[in-house]
Parts: sequence; structure tokens; C-alpha cells
Amino acid sequence: REKADYAHFAPHLEKLVTLAREKAAALGYEKEPYEALLRLYEKSLSPTEVETLFTEIKPFLIETLRLCASRELEGVNGPPLSLPGPAQRSLAEEVLTQLGYDLSRGRIDLSAHPFCSGFNPDDVRITLRIDEEDLTMALGSALHEMGHALYEQGLAREPLGWPVTAPASLSIHESQSRFWENHVGNSVAFWTYLYRQVLPRYQPPWLSAYNPLTLARRVNRIQPSLIRIQSDEVSYHLHIFLRFELERALINGDLNIAELPEAWNSRIQAYLGLKVPHDGAGVLQDIHWAMGNFGYFPTYSMGSFYAAQFAEALSQEHPDWEVALAEGHAEAPLTWMREKIHRYGRLYDSQTLCEKATGQPLSVEPFRKYIQQKVATLYEGLVVPT
Repeated sequence: REKADYAHFAPHLEKLVTLAREKAAALGYEKEPYEALLRLYEKSLSPTEVETLFTEIKPFLIETLRLCASRELEGVNGPPLSLPGPAQRSLAEEVLTQLGYDLSRGRIDLSAHPFCSGFNPDDVRITLRIDEEDLTMALGSALHEMGHALYEQGLAREPLGWPVTAPASLSIHESQSRFWENHVGNSVAFWTYLYRQVLPRYQPPWLSAYNPLTLARRVNRIQPSLIRIQSDEVSYHLHIFLRFELERALINGDLNIAELPEAWNSRIQAYLGLKVPHDGAGVLQDIHWAMGNFGYFPTYSMGSFYAAQFAEALSQEHPDWEVALAEGHAEAPLTWMREKIHRYGRLYDSQTLCEKATGQPLSVEPFRKYIQQKVATLYEGLVVPT
């Protein structure tokens, strides 16, 4: 990747794809080899069902990205959100504790790449990454990993090893991190809480240059990016869709290794309107395929779609939960997740759990509505087509 040398990587990727096909054959499948690999990470959805969900939302995402990228956001170009590292760590610990993370059953540390790990609900640890020039790096990673940690802390303790003590799936696990990172942490309500109750104690020099709305706008700016992990909530799922399309074609024998960079670059142009300058910023940017993890990528988007559907159901039961969040209270969302998701562990697959929690099977419509509402709020009435 450092040398952007796809030719050096290609023969190794060829071997990994061959092994993945052999693995799929050994596991067995009904319609296509990729199905066996996808079900390792998400048992309740087939490749065709994933494709249907992506196909339904893709035109909306492309058009939303186009409209938002052409609009200027007022008040977002102020000073950088800098804060010394120790202060950021203290702030993150304060916020996570306020939102429900139990430090008596976990701890917060630093790492180059944030993660969550644990052995049981009484020992669930997270790490975060700090950039002293950008507070949102630490906050975003902290809230994301806290979502994973809250799920693990909310699972049943006993009988150890039984399905009720295990998470439902990677998609559901990701729904928890995406809910707390995006639906909570990227909301105007959350930044109102930070602006009024938390940030003044740390006295950042930039505080007077912003207000809760402009801070939320800065965090939620929608612009195309070549890099998946640096993408906004709209661009991100276009990144996942193209990876899903390409890895599915590779495993099913519809795309060969030599064709992969061009297939990648053409989709980046079509979906994001960007040209890939070199393979280091393109097909070589992720570690998943190099690790043989074909079938993993869709769980990221499925997690976001589940999160939006859970948030919609939460709002129907607790319409004022964001009003309470602006005051620093997150009891409603945490209690809802505990009762509807966490306590069931792996007793149900993802789809059954979703229907039990929301009354509906997984749909992209709640995510579409969520993005439409966010754009209308942050982009001063900009209306994106359905």
C-alpha cells in the first residue's frame, strides 16, 4: 500500500480468493459461493437480499452526495477543534460515563486504532485515538467503541457460553456502535449538551467561535472522500456497496484479479465523482481482503440500517429522547437497547431480532428518512429527493 504497488499484491490476493472459494465450497451454499462467506458474518441475509437493500438506497445516496457537496455550510470554517490530549481523555471519560458506560466494569485507554475488547459483561474495555488538533477524532472513536461496549456490558452473565450471553451478529454489534456514534454523537442535541455542560469546563479557545448547530454542521459535513474510514454517513455506504459488488464478483468468478483496480476506479468515479490517483488510495486501502475476510464489508452498512430502524422505533416510544439528551440524559436510548436488543443475546438472528424490536423487517427507509432529516436541519432546508 505504501508504494501503491498493486502488481506486487495481486498474486497474493489471487491465492486468497482461491482459498476463499474452496472455503465456500466446503461450507456449502444454495445459490452462489459468496453466500457461504457472507453468512459467516451475517447469517440472516443472503447476497441477493443485501443487493436489494443497497440497490434501493444507492440512487438516493448518490444524489444526496451531489447536492450536499455543492453547498457551502455556514459557520463550519472556524478554528480547529484543538484540545490537549489529557483534557480530551478526561472529557471522553466524563461523556461516556454520563451516557451509561460503566467504568467499574471496564476502562478507557489510548491506541493507534480504537477498539473494544472484553471477556464478559463485567470486563469490557475500550480504546480511543487522540488528535490534539481535532477533538472529534477522540469523541467519534470513543462513542463508536462505547456502543460496542454497552452491548457487551448489557449481555446476560449466565449461563456462560450459552447463546443468550453472546451478541446476535456483527451487523447488530455494528448497529450499536453506529447508533451511539451517529444518532447520538453527531446530533445537534448531543453537541448542545457538550457546548453547555462539558466544554466550558475545559475552556477551549475556539468555543466562542461556534455554537451547537455549527459544531454539528462541522462534524456532519457531507463531501466525497476516496478513503472509506474518512467518509461521511452518505459516502460511506457507497464505499461499502462497491466493495460488496467487487468481492462478490471475485468470489463468484465474475471478475478476475487483473481487472480489479479498473473496476474499483470506475465505480469510485460513478458513485462518488472522484478519480483515484493511485492504488494506495484505491483498491489497496483496506486490510479486509488481505486478511481473507470476504463477506465482512456488508455488515458495516447493515449495522447502520439496523441502527436507523432502532432509532426510529425508539423515537416512536420516546419522542422526547433528544430533548433529554441535550440536557445530558441518555437513559431512554440505553434502556430501550437493553430491553429490545441486549438482553436477547443470540437467541434470535438479526432479522428476527429487528422485527421483534421494531415490528418490521429490516428496511432502508428509516435510514433514508434519517439522512433527509439531517440534511434539512444542517443544510438550511436543503431537500433531497426520495
